[in-house]
Order: sequence, then structure tokens, then C-alpha cells
Amino acid sequence: MINIFNMCRNIFNVSAILLITVTVAYSLDKDAYKLSADNASLIDNNTYLATGDVLLEAKGITVKADSVKYFLDNGTLSAIGNVTLISGTKTINADEITYNIDNDTGRASNVTGYLDPDYYICAKSFEQTSKSTFNLKEARISACPGVIPDWSFYLYTGKLDLEGSAIANHITLDILNTPIIYSPRLSYPLSSKRKTGLLMPDIGISSTHGTFLLTKYFIAPDINYDFTVGLNLFTLSGVQPSAEFRYSLTEKSNFYVAGEWIHDFTDETQNNDRWSYILVNSYSPIDDVTISLNANEASDYLYARSYSEYSMSDHFRDNKENFYHLEAAVNYFSSFINVNIEYNKNTQYRDQLAGYQQNYTELLPTISLYKTIPILPFLVLAYDLSYERVTTQNRELAYDNSLQTSYTDKYNRFNTTVNLKTPIDLKLAVITPSVEIGYSLWHDYNNVFDKSLSKKDILGGIDILSPDMAQRYYASFGLSTAFRELYREYKYFTHTIFNTVSLNYLPELSPNNQVIGSSFDNLIPNGGVTYKMINYLTAKTWSHTITLSQGFDFIDDLRFTPLTINMITNVNDIFVNIFDMEFHYPDNLNEGYSEIQLLSNQLRFFVLKYFYVDTTYVHDNRVESYYNTSVSVSAGFKIWRIGGKVGATWQGDNKDGFSNLQSTSQGAGLTYNADCWSLGVEVVHDLYLTSFGSGQNLRDEYTIYISFSLKGLVESKLQFDTSTFTPLG
Repeated sequence: MINIFNMCRNIFNVSAILLITVTVAYSLDKDAYKLSADNASLIDNNTYLATGDVLLEAKGITVKADSVKYFLDNGTLSAIGNVTLISGTKTINADEITYNIDNDTGRASNVTGYLDPDYYICAKSFEQTSKSTFNLKEARISACPGVIPDWSFYLYTGKLDLEGSAIANHITLDILNTPIIYSPRLSYPLSSKRKTGLLMPDIGISSTHGTFLLTKYFIAPDINYDFTVGLNLFTLSGVQPSAEFRYSLTEKSNFYVAGEWIHDFTDETQNNDRWSYILVNSYSPIDDVTISLNANEASDYLYARSYSEYSMSDHFRDNKENFYHLEAAVNYFSSFINVNIEYNKNTQYRDQLAGYQQNYTELLPTISLYKTIPILPFLVLAYDLSYERVTTQNRELAYDNSLQTSYTDKYNRFNTTVNLKTPIDLKLAVITPSVEIGYSLWHDYNNVFDKSLSKKDILGGIDILSPDMAQRYYASFGLSTAFRELYREYKYFTHTIFNTVSLNYLPELSPNNQVIGSSFDNLIPNGGVTYKMINYLTAKTWSHTITLSQGFDFIDDLRFTPLTINMITNVNDIFVNIFDMEFHYPDNLNEGYSEIQLLSNQLRFFVLKYFYVDTTYVHDNRVESYYNTSVSVSAGFKIWRIGGKVGATWQGDNKDGFSNLQSTSQGAGLTYNADCWSLGVEVVHDLYLTSFGSGQNLRDEYTIYISFSLKGLVESKLQFDTSTFTPLG
């Protein structure tokens, strides 16, 4: 066998081709051919022979060689000595080539070259059988350039289809010059088109599930639909089969189904058979009608926490809030009316110290008629009429799933709103007055309405008509004035200002205008003036934006609403800072609360383009959670092919926002990026609260991630973690 590396070392030159200007010795039809050489002659009426630094351009093909013979009748050329052939993005270097320009076929020996989309080849024998298919013998294929690429396939014989796959006989996977894996036969996809085959598995060790192997097999019968089936193996938890299906019928009709199941030997929810499924489906039988069925369900409230990171479905991995839903809807769209008929069920799980909370809402059915219509050139009408049967349920459960408390509301609800607005374009501003009228009726309530909610206002009211029937009606108005921009250009920067003043009034008939104590029926009262100003300062290398918003509420004790400030500074993408603040005036706060309810600052800056620092500070007293303050600091670098990063996070429950922070996360990582492969290692230490069937625990977890990739071949990440649990309470 020829030493393929010695051959490649002698003739490999893919990345650059030097075309030297030569003396024109003979000229063909200038519209179809261009030939230059030291010597050229017409052998007969059909054949040209050129020698000495030959350059032939014909029908999009460029050939350079020591000697070229070209046959006009069939478009075939024969080139010998230092041959380079270029056709589109294909480049072939060889000792000799016979090539048909008309049908893109030919043969060559001792070949190196480049084939689109990103494949370098080196072969003793090379045959092109069509524009995109090739036969090779004693060849090396890689996505990496170089005489000895970082990785390559060496094959004895093989066929390449750039629009399909490669089929090779007696093939080895080589790292540098060392064979690593041998196969008597291998099929490997080359094109960007989807190809049926086994996907790269994920491997790791988890303190909860044990050693795991996540395998997936992709099936692509056609361009518009495919399947993925998987089998996750956990040494402690068990075997988890999974599958997903995608189908695209038309631009408006798409279907996605995914599901997984496991008989969990380590489950603490006392529900060993655990599962989840995802539905994302939309069907449009005609242009104006859509039918949708969407769902995200799981067997228990801890399932997402246990298995989301191992799921093949992106939809389930993104369920960070432990939120589940089921929705089935039919929609009709027309010029004057849209119709929606829908069933909707939502479930939200939240941790508590002694168990968990389940918040459930079901709408069966919802029927809505709505539309926004310009009825005159200066008048816009928006209306919404809806009817639904509502069930809301709040349950608190212990970790053994025993029910502690439960409260349920059931009622029928009719609601309608009509809104009119008319933008008036003046020279200095656009003024938009608006009016909205709303009416809601609740009946067949399973509990008893609170008679004390009855209230009258000049623009609305709440009436308790009977123990199981109530109504709410209101009128609101608004006036928005958007002033034209103020613009001025200075020597080194420009300054632009936008000003908006809005006046709104919606009467307060009860807290949040609720008739039933559910956020589903919130109608937030407001009445006041809000002023918003945006300043843009812009230069060639920097920009600064300031947004201020301040309101005055003349309904609730004549008070100022919170002042909000947002500032974004960018200096040539080297220094970026984002600042947010929400300031509450002292008279509006309960005793012991800070005037600054929100303070957030994010900063990133680069040093010498090789080093960066990220800092984030967030203090938010508006949220009800274990932590209301967090500080994160990270730094990294990228020098030559090496990149690294370190980071840490502190969190705490603070009223003042500046003390009592505890370390909750630290991490460090290092990555090496070669031209054709990369290797990275990251270590993360997390300390956080978590819940299991035995109660709430403080989890101390160390995780090691090892990532590895070969360009054009594989990307993989290994995960290893270990945890200790400290029970709380």
C-alpha cells in the first residue's frame, strides 16, 4: 500500500492556488474558452495541445497544468503534470486528470483537493461520476486541512455523494496519524440534509441517578417529517424510553409529539411510574381557520426537576417554572370578526417548607369574538366578547402527597370590552384619546359572593345580584401625547429626545377590581398622569440611552407612583453597562421596606480584547421568593487557542439589598480550540434548596462537564456530579 501521508505531503496544497500570468500563445473562441500557455497548437480541427504553464478556462472550469490536450467535440481534456482543476468550490490537485467539462465526470491519480461543503481529500485514485458523486481508492477524508489532519477517515474504497452520504469499505478513524477505530463498512452523512442514523450518545455520572448513557436514533423518511427514538440507561433509576415526532404539512400546519416514561427505582414521590409528554400542533385546513392542540404534562410535581436535563425534547428542558398546560382551540379569522373556541387547563407547582402548592385553572370552554378594526380613517375600534366556564383550585400538599388544604372556585363568566381610539397627528405631537367600556357577569358560583363588594362609582360599579351571581361594569378613558423628537447634532455626538405624556383613568371598585378572589379576574385600577422621557446620545464609538418614567396617581391618596430609571451605555462593545432602578417614595411603603424596590446593574468590559469581566447585581423587593438579592461575578480570557473562565454567585434575602449574602455557586472552566477540534473542562459547585418526598433539603452539588468536538464529525459533553443533602426543618 502506498504511504498515503507521504503522497499528501508532497502534493497537498488546497488552501491557495497561484495562477501565474503567462504569454498568450493561442486563443480559442473568446466567448466559450480562454487558453494561455508557453506553446499551443491545433493538432487537427478537433484537438488543441498546449504545453508550459498552461491555463485553460472553459464553461466555468479552470485547469492549470504542465500539459493539456483538449478535445472540442466532446468537451474532454487530458492534463498532465502539476494539475489543478477548479470547478465552483471544488478544487482538485493531481499528477494527471482526464475530465469531461460538459458533464462533470473524470478520473485522476494521486489526488489532493477540497470538496464543498467542507471536506478535504487525499487519494491514490479518484473518479467523479457526476457533479456530486465520487469513487475513491486508498483515500483520506477530513473536515480539517493539512498533510496530517487532526482527525480523518482512511478508507480502502468508498463512494461519496455530497448530497447524501459516504459509504466506505475497510475504514479507520484516525487521530493525527494513529488509527483509533476500525469498521469493515461505514455509512456517514455528508450533506446538510437530514439522514437516518445513530446520534452521538451522552455519558455521565449523577449522584441521584447513577451512571447514565443517553442514546438516540434519528429516522428521516422524508424532508418534511422525522422521528427520534431514545433509550436512557440509569444504573440507579432504571431504563427510560423516549420518542419524538415532527411533521410539517404546510407553512401553517405543523405537528410535534414527544413523550418519555420510566419506572423509577429512586423516586420519592411514591409514584414509581413516571412520565411526561409534549404536544405542539397546529393545523390549518383552509386559510382562515386554524386548529391547535398543545400540551405539556408530567406525572408529578418533581418530574421536571428529576429528568428535564436528560430529556431529548427542548420544550421540556425549558420548563424551568414547573408549569404545565393543556390547550385545544379552533380559530377563525376574517376582516371584521375573529372567533376563538378553546379549552384551557394550566397547572403550576411551587415549593413550600412543608410540602408543595398546586395552582390549577381550567376554562371549559372559552368562546371569544374579537377584532381590531379601523372603522374610519381616524377611528379604531377594538372589541372582545368572551364566555367561559371557570374552575380555579389552590391546593397545599405534604411531601407524601397528602392533602393539607384546598380551595375551589367554579363559575360561569361573561365578559365584554369595547375600545375606541383616534390618533390625531399634529405638527408637534400625536395625540391619541381613547375610551373603553367593559362589562362582566358571573353566575352559578359554587360559593357565596361577598355582599360587601357592592360599590357604585360615577364610571362603574359592582353589584351582588344574588348569592351566586354578580356583575361588574366600568368605563375608562385615556389620553396619550407623543411629542415629535427633539434632535440636535453636536461636534462629537448627536442628542435625540422623545417625550410622552399619558393620562388614564379606571375606577377602583375593589382591590384589583376583583369580584372573585382570583388573579384571573384582575382589573388593575389606575388613574393618573405618566411622563416618559427617552434620551439617546450617539457617537461613532459610544452610545448612551436614558429612560425615565414618573407618574402621579390621583385615585389613591394623591401620590407619586414609583420612579423608574433605565440606562444603557455602550463604548465600542468594549464596555457595556445596563442599569435599572425602581424608586418608591417613603409615604407609599410599609414600615421596614427600602425605598429602592428594584436595583439592577449588569456590566461587561474587555481588557486588551483578550480578557473580559462580567458583573451582575440584582436586588428586587417586589418578588416573593427565598432570595431577593443576587450578585454574580465572572471573568474570562481567550488567548491564542486557549479560553478560560471563572465565576461565582452570592444570594440572600435582604431588605436593604447590601448584606447577608451567601455563596450559592462557583465555577471555573478551561477550553482549547484547535482548527479542527476542541476540548473543554468545567467544574461547577452549586448550593441550593430543593424538595424531595422526604422534605426540603439544602443540596451541595459538584458537577464536572467535559466537552469534546471534532469539526464536521461529532460534538459531545460528559457530565459527572456528586451531591450531599442536608434536611431543613
